Amino acid sequence: PQAMYGMREVTEDDQTNPLHSYAVCKKYAEIMAADYSQQFGMSFTGVRPTIGYGHGGRSPAQYWSDMPSYCAVGKPFSMEGDGKGLASLVSADDLAEFTRILIKADKSPHPVYNVGGPPTSPRDLAEVVKKYIPDAKITFGKQPMMDPEGKFGLPWLVSGKRAKDDFGFACMPIEKAVLI
Repeated sequence: PQAMYGMREVTEDDQTNPLHSYAVCKKYAEIMAADYSQQFGMSFTGVRPTIGYGHGGRSPAQYWSDMPSYCAVGKPFSMEGDGKGLASLVSADDLAEFTRILIKADKSPHPVYNVGGPPTSPRDLAEVVKKYIPDAKITFGKQPMMDPEGKFGLPWLVSGKRAKDDFGFACMPIEKAVLI
């Protein structure tokens, strides 16, 4: 959770705190990669993507993909949440591009990279969608989405500095990703 790190960006060197099976398996894969690297001289690079979104995307936070997709085909979008929760997002195109960069690289200076953008709320996403589709029907409910103290959920402040410094990579602005 964000509270584990304070109100600062989480870096790749920070201690992780996997709380569910998916996150535990991701961490285990990083441990195995480090072990293989040490024992057999194999080189691995891990990627820590934040919340993924894009047309047709499926995730526990489905609304990130559904909102622009529904509006693009003229369907209304509504959610029970108030739209004020924050998340770091990575578009499918960004994740694919960073993966391509890593595959083509001769070597990676670091064993793992965060891939995600700045904190974004569903209300921020709605504003972007309405730039392209002004008559989009998007409604939010009253259920609070965010734990302002960051005690639960995922960090929303995630540093992409390492990917930028090592490979010149940064996630595209949400305005461009939504257009895609």
